[in-house]
Amino acid sequence: MIEDGSFDEFFNDNPYSKNAVEQANIKARKVIELENPLLTEATLQALTSVNGNNACQ
Repeated sequence: MIEDGSFDEFFNDNPYSKNAVEQANIKARKVIELENPLLTEATLQALTSVNGNNACQ
């Protein structure tokens, strides 16, 4: 679902998730990055491939 974009399509078109995102006011939130030395290299690589960056180190 992630690779082919069908999850994004479902999530973005679903009225419940659209409403939740709007109410969460995500654009006004601050990102707090935390390092986690206990994550395995495989987990870091998986997170990097999903997020496009390595914010979970």
